[in-house]
Amino acid sequence: MPTITLREITKSDVWPVSQLSRTLQKPQSKALAPNAFSLAEAHVNPSAWAQAIYADDDPVGFLMLDDKPDKQECLLWRLMIAAPHQGRGYGRDAIERLID
Repeated sequence: MPTITLREITKSDVWPVSQLSRTLQKPQSKALAPNAFSLAEAHVNPSAWAQAIYADDDPVGFLMLDDKPDKQECLLWRLMIAAPHQGRGYGRDAIERLID
């Protein structure tokens, strides 16, 4: 099983991460904002914390929090795993990394 990590999204991986949501089919694609839109939201929202989900060295998903440490609140705003990588426990593992 690959090692699941959360990584900051950089210039070099913003494109591959933004394209992951294009793998989703209806109804999943209708239920979740595209990653590119979420990244734009994160850029202008100071409480947003966005991370790429990697399986070893491959980007497989995306998550974003609405983090308000001054209120001791944190909300899981977005969580997506690309369609080819679903059903492998990557979402669960990403949440476990997040909690750690």
